[in-house]
Amino acid sequence: MSLWMNQIVEQYGEEYIFRQLAEECSELCQASLKMVRSMRGETPVRMTEAYERVLEEVADIEVMLHVLKKGVLNDAANAKVAAIFQKKKDRMIDRMLEGECLDSDGK
Repeated sequence: MSLWMNQIVEQYGEEYIFRQLAEECSELCQASLKMVRSMRGETPVRMTEAYERVLEEVADIEVMLHVLKKGVLNDAANAKVAAIFQKKKDRMIDRMLEGECLDSDGK
């Protein structure tokens, strides 16, 4: 584990990591919804501004996921995450190949 990550886990603890990850995910949800409203012209926020906010929140989540995966989860848990990831990715690809499509409301 890298020094900075080790320090974060030791100083703040695992509960902090989970709480912070949840907060960052919530902020990405808000930023994503703002992006959709901006794309539809339903908010005065410019798309470039909304997009930048999405990027910032993605980066925040990536930091917290990195800390979680490298500093909290063990090798077995990470292997399980990788297997689940592969399964979900394959399912999404299968849906696309089957021609499943969503309307503008995601249905």
